[in-house]
Amino acid sequence: MSENRGRQRKRSDKKPKKWSSILCMKKNRLRLDRHVSIRHSILISMLHIIWYIIVGFIVGLIARAIMPGVQHLGFILTTLLGIGGSIVGGLIARLFSKPEPGSVFHPAGLILSIIGAIILLFVWVKVAPG
Repeated sequence: MSENRGRQRKRSDKKPKKWSSILCMKKNRLRLDRHVSIRHSILISMLHIIWYIIVGFIVGLIARAIMPGVQHLGFILTTLLGIGGSIVGGLIARLFSKPEPGSVFHPAGLILSIIGAIILLFVWVKVAPG
């Protein structure tokens, strides 16, 4: 009996098979790849948000320069005006024509963003007190 116990111990002390260690490495690699892709998508979405803020501010400044009169808007309201104008301009653009599939942006995007911001600024001047 002591011989059988010795044999069982030797069997349990064997190294794992080669294919199981490769499978474990592949699982770890998949986890790492998924983690990197999540980080990459978060970075891309953050860059999109920053890009929206920059473009919104520029569109808001152009709309304020075109619209006559004095508008007391700070940086945040000017940026929100431009972002809202881009949304309104995008809705107007979709009424007239649809962008081609796979296109990055609508051809009249910047112009209609400025027009949409002017419309929002006109409404803001008429509705806001002071």
